[in-house]
Amino acid sequence: MSDRVGQDFFGLVLSGGAARGLVHIGVLSVLEEYGIGIDLIVGASFGAIVAAYFAAGYSTEEMLDYARRFRLWSLLDFRAPWRGMFSGEKVQRLFEQGLGLIGIEDLGIPVIVLAADLEREEPVLLERGRLSTALRASSAFPGLFPPVRIGGRLLTDGGIVDSVATDIARKKGAGFVLASDVSLLSDIYAHPLQSELLKKAAEKASSKRPFERKISLPAVMRSTLRIIHRYRPGEGRNPECGADVSIAPICGEIRPLCFRKVDEGYRIGREAAMRVIDSVAGRVRRNAG
Repeated sequence: MSDRVGQDFFGLVLSGGAARGLVHIGVLSVLEEYGIGIDLIVGASFGAIVAAYFAAGYSTEEMLDYARRFRLWSLLDFRAPWRGMFSGEKVQRLFEQGLGLIGIEDLGIPVIVLAADLEREEPVLLERGRLSTALRASSAFPGLFPPVRIGGRLLTDGGIVDSVATDIARKKGAGFVLASDVSLLSDIYAHPLQSELLKKAAEKASSKRPFERKISLPAVMRSTLRIIHRYRPGEGRNPECGADVSIAPICGEIRPLCFRKVDEGYRIGREAAMRVIDSVAGRVRRNAG
């Protein structure tokens, strides 16, 4: 973690959002273009993946090239459909091909990877340990990917517990926080009917037995619903822990699993970032040169 704290300590928060997370690459490209120095990145789910590749030294152009070559079908795994449609082992190998076997603590920019503990039903901050495993856990969306056990904890997608974790950036010393929010949950809670349906599903899940040691898809989904409802956006959060500047572009043209729309996501991210870049550049340090 950077020794610098205070108003010029710049924390970037990248939400989950599946394929919508491609928007984050466009946001980063604008920060690069303006020479904005990033001191900390907090990422959940796809936001954690983008954060890790950027902090590992990938340029946004290299990230775009990598994303264009990615094919979701390559991760399909029908050997155990009751655990998830996609293979956790395959996605971890994919991360290791691009990032090697480095630890989170070895990244060039400090990154906090957010995951959710299915058994304790609480957020988990991953700041050390194998990066590829942390990313696999943070992006293991329930029902699609199986959960991952790290340090005795059964972890799943960080986006279900706090997709836009601005409070974490604040607690880690960020004096200025920029949030890029393309979270699907933020959209759901913005619509009263969808929000009410999710609430009722969570209440029904709460009437069932707590999570058991034996991993089953129904138990995973019940725990997921309870976590989503308990940690719904803004719930119990100090307003002072929010972002100084937020980017929340409309991403309706990018469906959650439509990872082919790399260039569309990049364009949306750039356009959204350009609208707020003056507010950011006037508050944080610029890289020399």
